[in-house]
Amino acid sequence: MKVEHLDIARLVPDPENARRHTSESIGAIARSLRQFGQQKPIVLDNTGTVYAGSGTLIAAQQLGWTKLYGVRSGLDARKLRAYALADNRTQELSDFDETLLRQQLRELSYVPDGEDVVLYDLGWTEAELAALMIEDDAPPEST
Repeated sequence: MKVEHLDIARLVPDPENARRHTSESIGAIARSLRQFGQQKPIVLDNTGTVYAGSGTLIAAQQLGWTKLYGVRSGLDARKLRAYALADNRTQELSDFDETLLRQQLRELSYVPDGEDVVLYDLGWTEAELAALMIEDDAPPEST
């Protein structure tokens, strides 16, 4: 697998992508890109059609970026389509461990050294973050 630094102007989101991005999802991706940069490559075919990372491409375009990192898949068209579906679907099949999630969000909200991590850039809305950050004040159940 060879990672390339690609001109965004030459890339095209897969027009047959079964995954639809909302403005909310593109906004969340854009905030993440702005906060953390691109941390994983997009996946494309030899024509420049993006099969995994279309949301990243759209968000990067909105941010005015001119380059993205990507890998060209060696899969044939049928397998690449199947991979695109699997890439999207497998992400939906996992859940968060809410205890660990709350703990990590609390830790990230504390800024000891001035290095700010904006929790809103992680993809949750302010209301969702507020609900997650509420501590359970109920006493433990007795057995």
